[in-house]
Amino acid sequence: ADNYSEWDEFYEFSASNTRPPDDWLSSELADWLPLRSDIRTLLWLGADGNTIWSMGSAHDVARLADLAAATHGEPLATRLRFEDGPALAVAVPITGFPLKRIAGTFAVAEPIGTAMAQEFAALSNATTVTIRTVDEAATPVTNTVRAPAFTGMTSSLDEGVLHVTANLIGLGGERVASVSIFDSGVASADPLYVPLLTALGTSGLALAAALLLALTTTRFVRKPIDELAAYVRDVGMRAVEGAPYAPLEVGGDVPAEFRTMLGTVDDLTGRLAARQAELRGALAQAEEAEERFRIAVDDSPEAKLLFVDGMIRVANPAAGFQMGVPAERLIGLSMADAMGGRALPVAESDQALTLAELVAHAVESGPVTVVVDAAGRGTRWLQIAASVHPGSGEVLVTSRDVTEDRRRDELRAEILETVSHDLKSPLSVISGYLDILERQPDTEVVGKAVGGARDGMARVLEMLEDLLATTKAEDFLAPRTMSLVHLDRLAADTVDSLRPVVRQEIELRTCCAATTRGEDRRLRQALANLIGNAAKYSPDDSTITVALECLGDRAALVVEDEGPGVPPEERDRIFERFERADATSSQPGLGLGLYIVRTIVQGHGGSVHVEQRAEGTGARFVVELPLAAGRPPAG
Repeated sequence: ADNYSEWDEFYEFSASNTRPPDDWLSSELADWLPLRSDIRTLLWLGADGNTIWSMGSAHDVARLADLAAATHGEPLATRLRFEDGPALAVAVPITGFPLKRIAGTFAVAEPIGTAMAQEFAALSNATTVTIRTVDEAATPVTNTVRAPAFTGMTSSLDEGVLHVTANLIGLGGERVASVSIFDSGVASADPLYVPLLTALGTSGLALAAALLLALTTTRFVRKPIDELAAYVRDVGMRAVEGAPYAPLEVGGDVPAEFRTMLGTVDDLTGRLAARQAELRGALAQAEEAEERFRIAVDDSPEAKLLFVDGMIRVANPAAGFQMGVPAERLIGLSMADAMGGRALPVAESDQALTLAELVAHAVESGPVTVVVDAAGRGTRWLQIAASVHPGSGEVLVTSRDVTEDRRRDELRAEILETVSHDLKSPLSVISGYLDILERQPDTEVVGKAVGGARDGMARVLEMLEDLLATTKAEDFLAPRTMSLVHLDRLAADTVDSLRPVVRQEIELRTCCAATTRGEDRRLRQALANLIGNAAKYSPDDSTITVALECLGDRAALVVEDEGPGVPPEERDRIFERFERADATSSQPGLGLGLYIVRTIVQGHGGSVHVEQRAEGTGARFVVELPLAAGRPPAG
């Protein structure tokens, strides 16, 4: 019950008075509890006092509701009379962890079976007793505990058999069950009772005399004793709370012994109050340190697991995220249970190690990297580190997701390989034309060589600019200043600047005067990349169409070409780094232009996609951007 009360997800459902989905109820309550306990009756009340979910008969659930009403914000355990017999029940307030405002009540009960008899029914000093509860068979148990929850006890001894009966009491003094106990190991009645009767008879006079003496002296000693008891009770509570208290003033008729006792009580209480104040201060510091520690652990992006005696005692949210379960459900699991006994493959190795083996390896040799398949997140690389406290032996396991680090390393290697390959071609052209210049003084040949060298150099510069942009794309290409950008003017200026340098005809269609918020320079770069991409893959005598359209609260910049188009299975891939629609194409470039377009557009809150051109072959690239205001008039 405490585990559910402190479970944050359970608390959120209770605080919002929300019934969880059926599959959640099944996995966490209806199916889970009966497999792990004898609980058969359950009541879950939300913050408004209404039932969120219950399990069991209507009669039994109603009894749990009576128990919940009697809690008054504190845990309460008792016995209840159910339809099928007595049951042990507990109701706890739902508080979350750390403690929050009470958000409801959680009550559960399980039937009292013969296996539980030892817990509440050992009522004699016999070695073995036999207990009968309602509708239960006799079960022998060993008399090892006392039971304060009984009343109406009777006993008899008949021919060496001791018979004891009592009522099992529950909530509000209700009689929950009748219990009978037999012990056939008692001797005959004569040896047992004769000495007892003799002792009672000979002590009668002494008892009467003592009673008379007590009545005579009561009025002389009762008053100071009552005052002392009340004083001790009061100052004791104040001392425990660390509150100040005033010494008790007693009259002159109080005996010296009481004065001495009172002085001792004052001295001990003063010491207790001082010690309690120190403990409260230390507790406050410890709670503050624990809260700082919890904040640091909970906010850490690294998964943290603290094992005490081989069991998980601390698990932060990052650990739950990496392992695919709520962090609360990891508490109490062993190393084997935490991973379900699975072995994880070690990166760049043929080994597969269990969590216990990984921890031992990390303690002895340092961090180890494993490869896992995370549901919905693909393959991830996790670096496992572990340390052991030299005194307590507690083990702290840290798991850091290094997937992006590995991907950056792979990307750097791929960049170097791609650049070294793609830069060789234009540099060879430049080198060849320079050789021509060195050997041919003819003016016409020199002019042609210079032009070729310039073209090759332009290609090198273009690839270097793309490379610089993509190595820090998110920062480099993000808008630095956000201002109003008139997309119709931006489209017209970009088209005018590119018409002299492309072989195709560029047609501009502006359907509206749209504005967005962003950086003019970056948006021009994105549109220029799309037009350049269209020119690269379109025939020389074809037409590239640039259009501006308004779609509700968004504007669309459209670039259409008459090239081969993009196959459907490649339309998402071509916007990734170093990807091209046709990897075997002889067209120059690193495959970064469309990636840069997507990065710029997403940085402005927009999106980009490619589709088939409506008329004939060709590709239609569409950039959608949010309008700065409502839909502008068509124009």
